[in-house]
Amino acid sequence: MQKSIHERLVENQQFKKMATADVRYYDLVPRISKRAQGVWLWVYLVVRDLLRDRRDSEPYEQLVARLKSYPRELAAYYQVMMNRIDAIHKRESAQIMLLALASPVHMSLFVLKHLSRWKDPDLISTTPQTPIDNEEVEALYQQWLPRLQNRCRDLLQIGKLGYVRHTGCRYHVDFLHRTVRDFLFSKYQTTLRHHASEDFDEAFVQARASIFMLEIAAVQTYTRSSSRH
Repeated sequence: MQKSIHERLVENQQFKKMATADVRYYDLVPRISKRAQGVWLWVYLVVRDLLRDRRDSEPYEQLVARLKSYPRELAAYYQVMMNRIDAIHKRESAQIMLLALASPVHMSLFVLKHLSRWKDPDLISTTPQTPIDNEEVEALYQQWLPRLQNRCRDLLQIGKLGYVRHTGCRYHVDFLHRTVRDFLFSKYQTTLRHHASEDFDEAFVQARASIFMLEIAAVQTYTRSSSRH
């Protein structure tokens, strides 16, 4: 575990620069390992946050204070992360998490593009039915990479599938770890539903999004087939 922490933290170029000026930074490796109590996911989360502090050139004392502030149990850690969500994002955050909980498989990133409009009865009829190209998908990914972090504090993340037949399914949203799903499902559903708004129905949104994606996929398939002839 100390070797893994060393590779992720100490080998970071900016961390090296800071540690050269203040060797106490190296003490963080055994400190993290000791507090982790063998939980690798805890190590991943803590090192990630400390690297963000390092990026902001925070002093050694700040990193130690950050480390001490983290609970050692994952559920308590997740609660801390939930508490960090800005009040202005809580509604959309809750909707995204409820959608993720309701998804039997990975949720397409494209579902988030129209998150605020899925109940609009004119959404499908007023949205141009054109194929999704690589440029559009990559732009959506770059847009939502920081946005998802702001709304879900890294409890959810964007992943990339290897081969997909339809471009719109390339990126997907999933939980950081299965324990995040378990935590939200067992302890946070009522709170999420309260923040999401009374009329939010994740099953309806999922169904509408599936229809929308199927129509786009059909157009894409037809366009590809026509170009061959």
